[in-house]
Amino acid sequence: MTSQLALMNSMAVALASDSAVTIGSKTFDGVKKIFRLDSNPKIGIMISNVANYIPCNVSWERVIGLFDLSIKKEFSTVEECVQKFKKFVSDEKVLSPNSENSISLQFDLINFVERMIRPEQKRQFQEAIKQMPGDIFTEFEGLESHVGKSIDAKIEALHKVISGLKEDLSADDEFEHKRLMKINSETVRDASEIFCEKHDITKSQGKKIFSIMAYHLCAQPSLEKRYNWRDFTNVVIAGFGSNQITPELHELKVGAVIDDRVGAFYNADVHSIRIPSSIKDTGDLENFREGNWSASAFIIPYAQVDEIQNILNGVHPEFQRNFLETQIPTNLVETVTQTIVPRIAEISGVGPSTLAKIVESITGNNEALEDAIRDEINEGRRYWAARTRRQNFRNSTRNMDPIQLSKFAKKIVNIEAEVAYYSNQRNRSVGGEIVVAYITMEDGLIFVE
Repeated sequence: MTSQLALMNSMAVALASDSAVTIGSKTFDGVKKIFRLDSNPKIGIMISNVANYIPCNVSWERVIGLFDLSIKKEFSTVEECVQKFKKFVSDEKVLSPNSENSISLQFDLINFVERMIRPEQKRQFQEAIKQMPGDIFTEFEGLESHVGKSIDAKIEALHKVISGLKEDLSADDEFEHKRLMKINSETVRDASEIFCEKHDITKSQGKKIFSIMAYHLCAQPSLEKRYNWRDFTNVVIAGFGSNQITPELHELKVGAVIDDRVGAFYNADVHSIRIPSSIKDTGDLENFREGNWSASAFIIPYAQVDEIQNILNGVHPEFQRNFLETQIPTNLVETVTQTIVPRIAEISGVGPSTLAKIVESITGNNEALEDAIRDEINEGRRYWAARTRRQNFRNSTRNMDPIQLSKFAKKIVNIEAEVAYYSNQRNRSVGGEIVVAYITMEDGLIFVE
């Protein structure tokens, strides 16, 4: 994983990235992730996640270099650069999708089904049995078939859900699924066959695996802004066009091609500096159009972002997911119920029949109570993160000069990389030299030592 950050105010953009990449079980340093366009030196590109352009498995450094060579004039806006970049990569013959596109999707589909039904548990069980003395299968007759049946049961359950979803498809959606399957049927077939061979799945169950993969591919073909089931590259294009006096930052998601009509590129968010509309405009983050954000300054983390978000927001995303959004609302409802019911029972005039009705009413509305608590917690978290703590960082950022922006960006990325490494006790997939660059209208993109 990569640790990256973009800071932006009215004066400059600062881009900071680690330089490590993990291939298999090995991690390599010195990988280039920030690029300067020689044809347009006031625009920079930063990439994270997959280091290659997935449809043909060509390095982004080469893709960006080819694009740079093709440019004959200065872009008037960053938006123009983004559109030209997407068109160039999509139309360039040497970058046309090849077998690598299908291979990537096969890996994605196999990983998706593995996450859903966990077939590796059977292999892990068999490996554990080998380490035990004696013949466990003879001693416990039916044990091996029981493990196999549990995998089959998961396949059956998932296939049943998928079958129900397929029955509910509208005529237009059904047509769209058939169109996409004409393009990707060979990819899905190969993925399902490899999956079944890898996990010793029967032929009859293999047909269900094919059906599961086919539906999933067609139901979720696009790349989303936040979470995705398939590999992708996050591409950031930022800086100044010749007609722009304040910077702009665009995000793109780029993955394998599922739909020829759409291609590999999916637009994500656009960030622009907002000129205050009045004295009351404090520069807070505003979503003025779908996917378009404005503020007086931005602090935007990429790739492995949890530790950066913890620093900036004061709430760790893992704590938010595992406690604030789940356990705490549920536990609060139980605690309140257990506390209030005995108190109601002590009230004069409340008999067993009335108490039973009150308890039934409370327990019958547990879900609504949990939602109300969850909404209140989330509202408080959002206010604290966006309007209080993070806004304080944003207020400081908007007054920084380019060098200060660069130093701040490097400091945060360095902290995140170290925390991720020492807390996770995994291979150093985040690390290496922290590379920092700033972009101004006057100097263009400058790498900072």
